[in-house]
Amino acid sequence: MAEKSVEISSVRPAKERVITTSISDEDRISKLPDSVIVHILSFLPTHNVVLTCLLSKRWKFMWYSVPKLYLSDNDWSPEKFFNYVDSCLEHRKKGMYFIVDSVITSFKLKMNCYRTSKATRLDKWLDFAVENKVKEINLDLNFCDEGGYYCIPKVLVNLKHLVILELDGLTLKTGYSVRLPALKTLSFTYIYFEENDAICNFLWGCPSLEKLLLSWCDLSRIGDVLCLQSLSLKFIKIEYEDSVLPIQVEAINLESLELGSFIFENSDLSTCKGIRNLSLDFYGLPMKGKDPSSLEYLISNLPLLENLTFTLNDSHELMKLEHIKISNQQV
Repeated sequence: MAEKSVEISSVRPAKERVITTSISDEDRISKLPDSVIVHILSFLPTHNVVLTCLLSKRWKFMWYSVPKLYLSDNDWSPEKFFNYVDSCLEHRKKGMYFIVDSVITSFKLKMNCYRTSKATRLDKWLDFAVENKVKEINLDLNFCDEGGYYCIPKVLVNLKHLVILELDGLTLKTGYSVRLPALKTLSFTYIYFEENDAICNFLWGCPSLEKLLLSWCDLSRIGDVLCLQSLSLKFIKIEYEDSVLPIQVEAINLESLELGSFIFENSDLSTCKGIRNLSLDFYGLPMKGKDPSSLEYLISNLPLLENLTFTLNDSHELMKLEHIKISNQQV
């Protein structure tokens, strides 16, 4: 396409300068290979991706090849959103019959207004994700009625291909066994655990899990101590909401641990000898000396520790830690 030239002139006391810029109407995006375009589209919400089919004949079926589905109800009425998702998934299902590379690896659903009356529709959408053997599932649900959270369906915890599972605003029960042999990353945010062994049961079903994040979850039914057991975990990050619990971790391969509002009393990290990075946000002042509930004792039992970060919101309490002894040679 031809280029257009735009001239901008400005007169100044000393001299006159003419600035010339070029504006190109050339469509550089369409010159890219299909694989590159598909990769770029994979970062956009599915609604925006689908709209590209109106651009030209070449783009008409391009969205069928995007491996990631990102469905969000932003700017949608509830009923229109549900109908749109049903239609979108139906089209993708049909597209797989005539487009060879129409595969789905990631399914992300964000709802700002989830209603329990629509739970069966969500079950149907997740069945679609399971049938396509997705490797990543992300559910972010904010309920807007008194019915409460969406309960994690049984089909979602028995996926042999799933690598990443991120859940926000759901309920977790232990009425069924968990089998996620390939899962590497697990993120729970604002999850309500109905039974005290819900987390432990989930971890036992994830033998390859390396990264665990617990953020602002309701741990009121967990018990007096949060227990985490895993032979594969390498990274754990925990941020509390209201209740702050002592923690007992049995993870011999753990390398990084980040704990918000940590309580030393009744906590036990003695089996985590491989920790290299430790970040603690104190809830109350830790004891000193060789007491098992002291910071000194904790550090002395981490022979590979390289990086240590700790904070205490109360500056007056923090001053009392200035003479604490750190004997670990790695820190």
